[in-house]
Order: sequence, then structure tokens, then C-alpha cells
Amino acid sequence: MSFSTIIEKLSSLSLSPSQITHSAASNNKDWSAAVAKSNAPNNYLLTKSLLLKPKGGKDTPILVFAAESTEFAINAFVKKLGNKEARVANEDVLKNLLGVEKDGVSPFALSNVKDKSTISVIVDSSLFANNDTPLGFRLYSETTSIFVSASGVKSFLDNYGEYTVFDFSSLGAPAAAPASASTPKAEKKVEKKPVEAKVEKADDGGKEVKIGIEVKKNEDFPMWYQQVVKKSEMLEYYDVSGCYILRPWSYRIWKEIQKWFGTQIEELGVEDSYFPMFVSKRALELEKDHVEGFAPEVAWVTKAGSSDLEEPIAVRPTSETVMYPAYAKWIRSHRDLPLRLNQWNNVVRWEFKHPQPFLRTREFLWQEGHTAFATLEEASAEVLEILELYRRVYEELLAVPVIKGKKSEKEKFAGGLYTTTVEGFIPTTGRGIQGATSHCLGQNFAKMFGITFEDEDKETRQVWQNSWGITTRTIGVMVMVHGDDKGLILPPRVAAVQVVVIPVGITNKTTDAERKHIHDKVEETVAILKKAGLRVKSDLRHYTPGYKFNHWEMRGVPLRLEVGPADIAKNQVRAVRRDNGEKQQLSVTDLGSITEKLLQTIQSDMLVKAKKERDDHVIRLEKWDNFVSVLDKKNLCLVPWCEREKCEDEVKERSAKSAAEQAVDDKAPSMGAKTLCIPFEQPKENPLVPGVTKCFACGQDAKSYTFDEIIDLSGENPKILPMFQKPSNPASLVSKIANHGDFYTEWFNTTYKKLYGANEKIVYHRKRWELTYIANAVIELGLCKEGKKGLVWAAGKEILISFFAGLGCSILASDMPPDNAGNAAWAGTDQFASSKEALFMEQYVSKDKFNKLVSYRSQDMNHVPIDTRETYDFMWSTCSLEHIGTILLGQRFVLDAMTLLKPGGVAIHTTEFTLSSNSKTVDVGWTAMWRKKDVEFLAESLKRLGYEVYPLDFNAGTEPFDKVIDIPPYTLDPHFKLQLENHVTTSFAIIIKKPLDWSLSISRDQTICK
Repeated sequence: MSFSTIIEKLSSLSLSPSQITHSAASNNKDWSAAVAKSNAPNNYLLTKSLLLKPKGGKDTPILVFAAESTEFAINAFVKKLGNKEARVANEDVLKNLLGVEKDGVSPFALSNVKDKSTISVIVDSSLFANNDTPLGFRLYSETTSIFVSASGVKSFLDNYGEYTVFDFSSLGAPAAAPASASTPKAEKKVEKKPVEAKVEKADDGGKEVKIGIEVKKNEDFPMWYQQVVKKSEMLEYYDVSGCYILRPWSYRIWKEIQKWFGTQIEELGVEDSYFPMFVSKRALELEKDHVEGFAPEVAWVTKAGSSDLEEPIAVRPTSETVMYPAYAKWIRSHRDLPLRLNQWNNVVRWEFKHPQPFLRTREFLWQEGHTAFATLEEASAEVLEILELYRRVYEELLAVPVIKGKKSEKEKFAGGLYTTTVEGFIPTTGRGIQGATSHCLGQNFAKMFGITFEDEDKETRQVWQNSWGITTRTIGVMVMVHGDDKGLILPPRVAAVQVVVIPVGITNKTTDAERKHIHDKVEETVAILKKAGLRVKSDLRHYTPGYKFNHWEMRGVPLRLEVGPADIAKNQVRAVRRDNGEKQQLSVTDLGSITEKLLQTIQSDMLVKAKKERDDHVIRLEKWDNFVSVLDKKNLCLVPWCEREKCEDEVKERSAKSAAEQAVDDKAPSMGAKTLCIPFEQPKENPLVPGVTKCFACGQDAKSYTFDEIIDLSGENPKILPMFQKPSNPASLVSKIANHGDFYTEWFNTTYKKLYGANEKIVYHRKRWELTYIANAVIELGLCKEGKKGLVWAAGKEILISFFAGLGCSILASDMPPDNAGNAAWAGTDQFASSKEALFMEQYVSKDKFNKLVSYRSQDMNHVPIDTRETYDFMWSTCSLEHIGTILLGQRFVLDAMTLLKPGGVAIHTTEFTLSSNSKTVDVGWTAMWRKKDVEFLAESLKRLGYEVYPLDFNAGTEPFDKVIDIPPYTLDPHFKLQLENHVTTSFAIIIKKPLDWSLSISRDQTICK
């Protein structure tokens, strides 16, 4: 009977069990404490059950069901019942009589009893004192409990049959140990003691073996960590301080990371290589900031045998200075770019006081990628691509949640332009820990090492470079996050052994033939799982099952399968999860697929649990007042900050001083309390408002996560030109810039509610502004009604198609052909639609109406069709003009597309618009940024052709959210203005009408001429 079977059984009897989760508890005392801290029902009463077997074998076994707090002497109890002596039944009796193991004993196990004369049932009278009392049961899981009302349990027992209610208070309290007559009672001294390690014997009577972790994780974390990595056979200590031997159990985890990450970067076009581990002093010192950042950690080779070297040679602390002289030789032309190399190697960093296995070691393994690009845009895109892969390593492979963000200027990579990072969190210590970093190096190293190329215009330019790395620190972080008092808990995806199969039920009375039969079944089970592609091992050593259980639990194997005579008879195996201790019976039929799914569940559950633990420790603060006290409670603080280095130093000094005063253990394997990163994901409630929100530490203006702190090309922050810094026109039918102020207008709010619902929370995002703006224009101009025809370009998967169809409009949705090379980056995103089916949204229109009114066509915007001229009443596109190729191509598209409108028809388009310049822009490539003069030129061209252009308003707004600038990967809410290249950009919307009496009097090419 499994946990889920019990739930189903109780539910079938209409007992409505409730279920709670809590911290792991391996005994009743810990269970009581864990439940007390959980969301257990009010006035609950915990229970315990045990099966007693009277001595002699003639008397019937007794199932005792009592309150957990009830204490009694077993022999006094059985004598009261008329028996002599008794003992707690062993697992063989439990399995044979109740069909369960020790952790499954409860009244509910009576469901497995076929002959009721084989067992007596005794119930503690205190359990039924109040019918409404929730009775708690701990079954098959160390982290989950169920509660059933006393009346419900009574109903279950009544349904079972005969049982006896017994008043245990009639026995009196168990006798206490006698006190010494010669020693006066003294005050007891509380002393923390190590956990007693388990001692097991080989089942052939061999010598005792001491195993197990001897300290608790929450009591002595540094010692716990050292014991876990050593006793689990992950590493061995070495005679050079700070260096360790990685044993197969840990190296296999690194291999799994290598295999997955290597495949991912290979698909991105990165190639593996290997460079020497030595670097000359001249090369290392070529980049001043870089060498200063690593100087304390550099190990130098000064002798060869007994002779001094003419020039000391450094052992690489990282490989920039090793690789880049070669890059300068290999890169000559734009055709040589991008150059994207990775190497798996070791590095040496020598200077630190307290080495910690995996976390702070003088030599460690890592991968380091070094890439070169022609443009900053390409380099920046790769930085975030790699950072996302690092997040996936931690969260998808290691089940460790991380925070993606940017390092402060003080903490960024020495000599680099900016550094992005994934940060882990260790709840036991309350400290963050750097997981991996992806650096944009800018052009600094290119200048120092002369890495230049000739571009297509024959001009010499410097490359843009990145470097990125992840190390064997990953293993240490995984251990600290998941491990418990028993040892490791390994995520299935990286475990060297995912399943261990152990024979059970073998005793001194077991014959050789029976033993062989059980062992054969174990190996059959192993063969089934191996065939399913799982990493599995059998343990047929001559140790007791208990020893083997402890051994593999300490090593963190995700799943244990037990095979015994009773299991074989039922064609089952017993499964025990390492992560939460839950047990269940698995059918041998389809065992491979069942086990694979169970391992996937374990992997997922581990991440969910770790993420909840981390999130429970993330506290948002606005002022310094509570900062130190919150940190002292092992929390991670999210605070508004001015981002000044001086302030950062002061925060570190003040928090460190407070920590020292409170005697924080400086040997704990953590990074210490300091600024970890500026997270990309910003608070969505009460977001930071520039000029309003103040730094929690110094009181100066807190900064938004703006471009200037990440990429600073000119030495100045990217700015919005003064010409745009004016209040926006609040009118609706105006060609304008996306802005915050419109959210306060009646026309905008009315349409917004139609699109997103009256109760939907306002999302201050330029995409929502664009869609609301377009919908309002179509409605206000009287074009959104039965019989009207609309056309959308580059449809993506936006809501307006279904919205307009729901109001009776016929819509032709178009998007670029799936096989178009220029469309490759859109495929698989919400910005691309390959069929009509992808556009249906049931909240706006019925399926039948949608199918009747909506059609789909693949269409390249650079080739406007001529077969549907003067067909549509309205058309629109959202942020598509900038992706056609150039600004000129976008202007030509707008003019060509107007031919498809009927006289009186309206076109509404939005495009990327720069607020930082009216001269410099990006006019080629993936995103062309329109300038004010480009919009004005288009408007004049349209007017010359006889079209009406609604008034142009280039005021970007002065409301609070108009001043917030979002940065890649664009996670802020609000999101009106953003950084793109070295520009602040936003959306510009233009409304164009074809007059009822329109006639073409001038060619497009005469109009579009610069």
C-alpha cells in the first residue's frame, strides 16, 4: 500500500483526508517539530502505530493505534491484555501480516488483512475524545503528512470490523530511571554533540564498520560539508593545500555537465580547442586592469630543475592573455568572424585563506569560451545566450535555482566591459554564491593585443570580444543546496548511478537456492532498467540491507529499489526516493518506463523544493534600518541601490562589521555578505521609479537597470534628446511615441479593458500600448464592424486578429514564409505565425466564426502583392518595419502597402524609434532604428502622393515611467523605453488614411529619393 493508495482508499470512503508538506523528519520527535511549523489544521493530534508480537508465537499479534504523545511500557500493556511479554514485530511479520513495512504501519494497513482472526486491534481512547479532532499520520514520506478527522478514522475502523478502545492512562506512566542517591541534582549543561554515526555489521559476521555523517547540517555546516564530500567518495584530500582529487562519483557529474553544455554550444557554432597552460609575463602584463585583477592569485614558475628561468612564467589564472595573441594572427578580415572557441581545461588561482572543496580551490576544472565578433550587437546577444545556458545547467541538470543578473562595476571581470552572472543561494548559511559568469570584454583586449579586421568597406576595425566560464564549483553548490543529514541527494540527470537495486528479505534461514533466486531477480531488474537507458547498479555485497541503504543514501543515489521474496511473489519491487523518503510499490511490468518517469518527477520536485526554500529567504527592503537584522536571519535582500562604488564599499564594510560583532563563522563555505548582482528580473509590484526611489544605504537616487551601467561606449550615459522630453499629446488619433501618459486617458482605458478585461491589472508595456492604440484607431474611425476587411502584416501571434474577427471583421493574416532565411530568428517564437490555427484566441471569438472570417497567407513584406489592390478597409503592423532590412525598405513598404487599401481605408504601423539621435542610427541588420527625420520624410512622401497623415507628435512624455529605460533581456515592467545598441529607443505609431477621392499622380520611386 503506497501513499497514493491510502489517499485513494480514504477518499473512496468519503473521509476527505487533507495533506500537508513540511521539513524532512526521520523520527517522531522531528516529525512533531516539523508539523508544528507547518500549515497543519488547528487542534490536531499526531498518532503512532506499532505491531506487537507476543512471545511464544501462540498469541495473536496486536496492532496498537495511539496518540503520539501516549507513553506506555509494552510488557505492562500486554499483561493487562492477558498476555505475557511482547516485542515490536520485525519487517517480515509486517509484510506478511499487514503487507507494509515499518513506515507504512497504520490502521489503514488493515485493508490488506484478509483473515481478521490473525490480528487484534487496540485503539487509544484519547484519539476519539472529540470527533472533530484532526488525527495526523506520517506514512511513506519524511516530508508529507495526512490528516483525517477522528470520526473519519472511527468510521474506517467500524467498516473494518472488531477493535478494542483502551484507556492507556490506566497503566500509569512508564517507570523513570532511578536517580543516584549520592549525587545531588545539578543544573544540566546544554552541549552540542555530534550525531552518532551508524555502525553496521556484515551479514556474515564480519567486523563492525562505522559509516554515516556525524554532524547535522544545521548545527555545523562546514564540518557537515567536509564529511559529505569525503564520505560520499566525491573527492580525496591531497598533500598540496587547496588541491583535491576528484573521484569518479563527482567527476561523472562534471562529465554530464560537459556533455550537455558542449552539445549546446556546438549547436551555436562554438568549436573546442586547447591552448597551453603557461603564459609569459609580458603577455600577462599587457592588459593592466586584467593583470591587476588577478595578480594576487597568479602562480609563477621560476625554476627549471636547479636553474632559474630567465623570465618567470605564469600558470594561467584564465586564458585571455594566452589565446588573444593567436586571435590577432588568425583574424584579418570580416570573413574570419565570428571566431568562437571553447576549451575544457584547468586553471590555477592561488591566493586565499580557507580552501573549500569544489568552492574555493587553488586548481579547478572549467570550460572557458573566448569569442570575437564584428559588432557589439552580436557580442551582447551571445553574452545572454550563454548566460541562459548556464541557468539551464543549474536549474535543469542540477535542480538548483539561480538568479540571472549583472555584476556591479566593482565586481565585474577585470579588464572587461560588463559581466553577467547566475547566482545561487544556500539557505543553510543565508549567503549567495556565484554560479557562472558571461563577460562582454568590449574592445579593451582587442586594443591591447591588436585584434583587428578589415570590414566590407575596407576600413580597419577592432573586434568585440566575450569570455564566459563555468567551473566544478557547480558540484559544491549542488551538494550544499540539496544535501541533508544523511549525506548527498543527487539530481537524477547528473547522478553516476540513478537507481540502485538491493536484495532484501535474506536471513540466516534463507537457503542458497533462495538467495540465488533473489539475486537473479535483482539482476533481471538491473537489465530491464539498463535497457530503458538508465544508469543502474545492483548491490549484492555481503552486508545487511540496512548497511547498504545507509551507504547509498549517503552517496545520494536518487532511487533505491528493493527486491525480496514478497516483492517477487507479487511481481513488484519496492521503490524508495532519496529526496523525500517516500516509498511505493512498482510493478515489474513496464518497470523501465515507470522508473524513468519517477526519476523525472524526482528531478522536478528537487528544483521546486529548492526554489521555494530560496524564495522564502528573499526579502525586499527599502531602507537600511532592517538590512543587517534581515541578513542575520539568513535571508537574501533585494534593495534599491544607487550603484555607486563608494556606496557599495560602505555597504560591505557596515554589513561585515555587523557580522563580525555577531561572531559569524568565517569558515562556512560561502561567498560572504556583499552585493551579488543587479537582477534582470525586477519587482513588478511598486517598481523602481527614477528620481523617486532612493538608495537604501545612502539616500541618493536609486538607479534603474539602465544601459549605461552595462555598456558604456562613449563614456556618457545614453540619453533621450531634449527635443523629445516633453509631455505627449493625449489625443487618440495622433501619430505618436509610446508613452505612459496615454494610460491615464479615457480612450486608452476604454479600449484596454476591451482587449484585456475590466479586471485585468494594467501592464505598462509598449507592446500593450501599441495594440491598444491600433485597436482604438480602427474602432474610433468606424472601421471595426460587420463586413469590414482588415489585413495584418507580420502577424505573429497577436490578439488583434481574433479581437477584430469577434467584432465581425474579415481578417487576412500574413507572415513571412517559414523557409525565408530572414525569418529564421522568429521561428518558434510568439512573434511568428506559420498557420491560421496559431492565431485563434477563444476569449475573443468562437472557433466557427474565426474559421469563417480569418484567413492566412505567407507574405514577404518586401514584395507587396498586386492581386489584392484596393481590397481592405484597414491594415496594420506592429514593430515590423524595422526588421525588413533598412529604413528605406520600410518606407517603400508603407507606400506600396497603401495600394491595397480601398479609398477611405486606414493604415496603422508602429516601428522602432531612436530617442538618442536624429543623425546617427543603425540602418542595416536585424533592427533598423527610425529617426525623427525618417518619419518626417515618410510623412512628406505620403502627402505628396495624396494620402492623409495624422498629426505627428514626437514628444516622448514626462510621466514617471517615461523615464525608465529597460535593458536586455528586457524584463522590466514598465517597458516603454529600452536600450538598443547605444540608443534609447521606443515605438512610434503612424496613422495614414487614403482619401475617398484618392488617385495616384506620382510614382513611388519619384517620391522615395534621397
